[in-house]
Amino acid sequence: MTKDSLNYKLLLMKRVFFALILGFFIVLLSCRSLEKNEEFLETIEPSIILEETEPEPVPQEEEEEEAPPILEETPEPPKEEPSTQEPVLEENKEEEPIFTVTEELYTKTFLDIELFIDNLNKIILSQDYNTWLSFLTDEYKTRYNDPVVLNQISEEPKLKRYNIRLRNLRDYFNYVVVSSRQNVRLDDIVFVDSTHIKALTIIDGVPYLLYLLENVNGEWKIGVW
Repeated sequence: MTKDSLNYKLLLMKRVFFALILGFFIVLLSCRSLEKNEEFLETIEPSIILEETEPEPVPQEEEEEEAPPILEETPEPPKEEPSTQEPVLEENKEEEPIFTVTEELYTKTFLDIELFIDNLNKIILSQDYNTWLSFLTDEYKTRYNDPVVLNQISEEPKLKRYNIRLRNLRDYFNYVVVSSRQNVRLDDIVFVDSTHIKALTIIDGVPYLLYLLENVNGEWKIGVW
């Protein structure tokens, strides 16, 4: 073997040796690097694991306090005009006529009384106090001008509600008669005797007293008896 060939083999062996050494160090360095990476991963892994956390309760909106109900103003009922009607018509309790008359007399008297009441309705409707007086007996005027009687009538609810106090016959006419007797209807008459008659109106089949009438000197007038 020549010297040159030997030198060449030695050189080749050195290169292989250095290559192995270099490869060994590379492998060694790679292992160390992997260990460090594993340690690094072990170190940081816990920090990146997302812990399961219970969802925080969503704060509920505070319930709005219920506003107190708005009280609607109730409109006041319209004020009534003073109603001054007389008490309810008195039911006539007489079942049969006390005094018997002929049919002819009954018919003639009924027509006379009907005309009398029609005229009286007009006078009351026009609030003609002085003419109304001419349709009354003296006893009627005396009674309804009596303070005791007027005080009793003033205590009736429809007058008392409006603080109406009757002082005389004119007050009685204005506050009682005008509103209660201006449009009445005659349906029947009952003879008490030849000069005293009950004038009746019939409502739902029931007779009610309108007036006690008295014949004075041939003329019918409103009386009390």
